[in-house]
Amino acid sequence: MARGVRMTFEEKIHELDTKIRAAEERLELLQREREAMEEKHREEELGQIYRLMQQKNMSVSELKAMLEK
Repeated sequence: MARGVRMTFEEKIHELDTKIRAAEERLELLQREREAMEEKHREEELGQIYRLMQQKNMSVSELKAMLEK
């Protein structure tokens, strides 16, 4: 069975550095995606609260007073 070309330590280090940079970029992308998902979730929950307030004919100050009790 033929062996591949042997890489020097410098080449291996360079290859690992490249893989690390790619993983870091992927991690940053996933973190931004997570933040966007959290924001979307907050907006959805606030929308649900707002719709409920409208159904109950309640103002923000009334809700605030109720929550502060």
